Amino acid sequence: MVKKPYISKINSSRNNTKDSNKIIIFGKYPCYNSLLSCKRTIYKILATKDSINEINIFLKNNKISYPSSKIEVTDRKYLDKITDHNNHQNHVLIASKINIGPQFELLEKVNKCNINNILILDQITDPYNVGSIIRSAIAFNFNIIVFCNHNSVIENSITIKASAGTFEKANLFIASNINNLIEKLKKLNFWIISLSGDGDDNIENHREIQKKAIIIGSEGKGVRKLVKKNSDFICKININNDVESLNVSNACAIALYESSKISK
Repeated sequence: MVKKPYISKINSSRNNTKDSNKIIIFGKYPCYNSLLSCKRTIYKILATKDSINEINIFLKNNKISYPSSKIEVTDRKYLDKITDHNNHQNHVLIASKINIGPQFELLEKVNKCNINNILILDQITDPYNVGSIIRSAIAFNFNIIVFCNHNSVIENSITIKASAGTFEKANLFIASNINNLIEKLKKLNFWIISLSGDGDDNIENHREIQKKAIIIGSEGKGVRKLVKKNSDFICKININNDVESLNVSNACAIALYESSKISK
């Protein structure tokens, strides 16, 4: 008989667990990258009988060791319940959340390290979009990602799954005040580029900029007015007039691609 593990404080909602420091991670690549990253404490590894051998092989090949008490076999129905999804690929982790650095840590890092690319998300709230944006950011060498302190989704089960495992590769920070952050980044020789449908410029015109922070706005309102005012450039993506706008994650991917042509 397959054993169904009891895990305390698990909530079957998609916002993970009742313990504010615990999170449910599901999907093969999100789980494997979490196990490789060493950024989290892994409390439990859950899999179906058909998948547990695959996980054990992965752990062995990567020289990762966990006590048997942390690895438990269960059935798909139980995994569906605790993840609130059926696309977990029979791979689930109960883990600690990643440390999200405050604004002053970001500025210290920028001041000490050779960082050229920063992505700032201005109040983006859809977790699928956030996860997809993180995936694009890592693909195009924007490993520093900054979130607003308010009205933002950062880390939950959906963002991790939608990032296809790249969530672990990002350096994440929270800005207490984006306009204050913009001011300080400018003093560190960064140029600030806001992406907006009403922009009068094109991001392709600024490929030669070495140090840049690109700001992507929320799904409905876009980049806030004061944030745009404090930006050096307000850029748009040229699209067919038959289409009103692009999904924010798609627009972000195009902008980062255009920017990354020389920022490698």
